[in-house]
Amino acid sequence: MRFDRYLAGYATPLVARPGQRVAFHLSAGVPSSVRARVVRLACLNLEPAGPPERIEAAGFGPQTTLFVDDQRSDPGARLEAALPSPRNLSCFTFGLGVMPTLTGVEQKLCVLGSQVDDSVALLRDLDGFLVLQLGPTKLETGILLPIHQWVLLSVTADCAEGWAKIGYRHVQPGMPQHRQASAGECLIAFPAIAGGIPVTHIRIAAGLPPDRAAFDGRIDLPILMQGNHDLLPLLADDEAEIRLAHHSDLICAWSFRASPEACQTDLSPSRILANTTHHPLTGVKGARWTGETHDRRLKPAHYSAVHCNSDAMTDAQWRPSLSLDLPDDAASGAYALEMIDERNERAFATFFVSAAGAARSSVAFLAPTFTYMAYANAPEAMRGPPSARGLLSAETLLDKADGAFGRSLYERFRDGSGVVITGERKPMPGIGPDFRLWGLPADTLLTDWLERSNVSHDLITDHDLHHLGAAALQGIRVLITGAHPEYWTTPMWDTLSAWLAGGGRLLYLGGNGFYWRTSIAPDGAIEVRRAEDGTRPFIGEPAEYVHSFSDEVGGLWRRLGRPPQSLAGVGMAAQGFSRSTHYRKGRDAADPAVAFVFDGVNEDRFGKGGLMGGGASGYEIDRYDIGLGSDPKSWWLASSENHAEDILRTKEELLSYVPPFRDSKARSDMILSVNKAGGAVFSVGSIAWIGSLADPSSDGAAARITLNVIRRFSDDLPLPMREQ
Repeated sequence: MRFDRYLAGYATPLVARPGQRVAFHLSAGVPSSVRARVVRLACLNLEPAGPPERIEAAGFGPQTTLFVDDQRSDPGARLEAALPSPRNLSCFTFGLGVMPTLTGVEQKLCVLGSQVDDSVALLRDLDGFLVLQLGPTKLETGILLPIHQWVLLSVTADCAEGWAKIGYRHVQPGMPQHRQASAGECLIAFPAIAGGIPVTHIRIAAGLPPDRAAFDGRIDLPILMQGNHDLLPLLADDEAEIRLAHHSDLICAWSFRASPEACQTDLSPSRILANTTHHPLTGVKGARWTGETHDRRLKPAHYSAVHCNSDAMTDAQWRPSLSLDLPDDAASGAYALEMIDERNERAFATFFVSAAGAARSSVAFLAPTFTYMAYANAPEAMRGPPSARGLLSAETLLDKADGAFGRSLYERFRDGSGVVITGERKPMPGIGPDFRLWGLPADTLLTDWLERSNVSHDLITDHDLHHLGAAALQGIRVLITGAHPEYWTTPMWDTLSAWLAGGGRLLYLGGNGFYWRTSIAPDGAIEVRRAEDGTRPFIGEPAEYVHSFSDEVGGLWRRLGRPPQSLAGVGMAAQGFSRSTHYRKGRDAADPAVAFVFDGVNEDRFGKGGLMGGGASGYEIDRYDIGLGSDPKSWWLASSENHAEDILRTKEELLSYVPPFRDSKARSDMILSVNKAGGAVFSVGSIAWIGSLADPSSDGAAARITLNVIRRFSDDLPLPMREQ
């Protein structure tokens, strides 16, 4: 932590079911007495207009006062392994490929030692040169380790005779032979070490706390051998893993050929499993990459490296402060442990109680928990339009934390590499109260409106759809999305598609949905590879688009052959945040078969007013497009018009640099699609829609239309199919 005064916490698991235990992990920069209770997050609107904030006692869980002290996180992606038996290394060779990505700080590439001592270390000093540390002695080598360039290293040390030999070779993966540098070697004398060096552990990308000197960059194929060897040829050999597995002097060696089952393979007979912390990134190009394939599954040896970041933090690893067993009859919804400290400042540890598989109502809200996680802890520019009240307290806390709570998928690490993995076991102040209308606070406008409209409903989540599949939707007839269901896994996509084909009915009340392929790890962390297109905070590294968690090619669902239009009828078309606008009724709006949609909405233009930009269409908007998979038999009910000039089509829509102002394709479309099984999709294609249905000063059309569709979708009468 780089700031003193804070109160924060998180719940594990993030999504729970009735009867399950939830633990709360709390920390205060200044140890404090804290009042705590479990609350239901009914409405999180803090804007001057619209429904008031509603945070209610949950009716279960502790109401107590407890002492909360300062729990420190330990950032830095790294690996550590215990050798199967302690060794005294007298003459040994350590080899690896290394590509630093940050300069100006001392960093430890690899360390041999015990649980209490770093005996041997390879360091990169402040000026970028390799240093060999043997016990308290640091030996300068004069070998430069430039940033963003691979260097192969073979380091042999003979402790009994007091000499070290270091071979090195600079390589440029993917470049032709004439671009490769020649190898070099240096010899260094040091005081002999009688009896050798005791080693029980090996650490990759960091040393021991408190001054871990964590590493930023990539490490490929770290090898430890007994005796004197030249490992440079092996480090450049595509068959290195095979050769190492049969080498009699091998102590351990790791190849980080990512797969869904394991991020590492020890090639020695001991099969030592290294403990990973904060998800070091695998599935990245290594020193042997030639550029002949961009799919690591075809040439695993070319992707045997791991990328570590000293400021990565996917699991705060705070100990639990208290826990509760959810009642068996707990109602589904968004909840939190509310904490109020001695200064009367409050914080929340949010969690969700899911009704998946045991719904009480035929209507359910699908909470986009993966999207919440992707945006959690994002910097100010990526939180959506600011509140009329300026920065709210949860945002102020995030700004003070400056990454200490872990980074969002909308940031870069301090070495400039993009954040690909984010976890749920950390404070996420944005998923809760005291935050602008984005993510969960925005979605509570919808759930609050459903309550006030007497629409009985349950809550399920992305987590449920991914893990449980069809069972998550058991008993649900009508499913309603939030404003921004952007991040979807393949099992989620498949489950929703099959449910609709079987007669399920979906209200897609958002925009920019079903956009990025996402994968999830067993510990709940999610991974997103920002491939060659799309609106994104950074561009993914070339040839690194395959997910390490799922072995799937990542990127936009549109580029993967499943455009959002093929699922929800509309897909991401444009974005702009200066203001929102209204809709105009479309070609099919007057057809008697769909008159139920506009019952009570007589104006040709509707959707005026709203808490999110002043209209029902805005922020990020989706368009109907038969060429991208929209059902040609859909009812085209309305389209937005009169957008501000900053509403521009997304990057995947443009083929040139010329921005097409007043572009007819930069719009949101309202459609209704019905299939032969009675399944249906009603889509509005706008993040701002729920801001209009919740605004009492709007024209009321969004609320009226949404209620009309929910009621009709809940009816067993067949829905009208349109002739093509």
